[in-house]
Amino acid sequence: MAFALVRGLDAPTRVLSAFFVVRAARQQGVGRDVAAAVLRDVPGPWEIAFQDANAAAAAFWPRVATDVAGDAWSVAHRAVPGRPDVPPDAWLSLSVGRAVG
Repeated sequence: MAFALVRGLDAPTRVLSAFFVVRAARQQGVGRDVAAAVLRDVPGPWEIAFQDANAAAAAFWPRVATDVAGDAWSVAHRAVPGRPDVPPDAWLSLSVGRAVG
């Protein structure tokens, strides 16, 4: 139903490089649950890039960040390397705490 590609599992900051939920499972909370589970599985700093023009992603990722980190997340815009012709990517940064229990 969902796919997540993470890079930097052994690096100081993990990056969620790709995330996809099949169309039939969208709008049911599956994506939000899976994304939160992926982030919580490896505590520590995370970054997630998306394009502001993708309205669904621009709404989705801040909700996920709030679910796992409260209001302790931020978004910064960074130029796309080698692509001065495209708008900068939005990079969401957060830190996920260790689960208790």
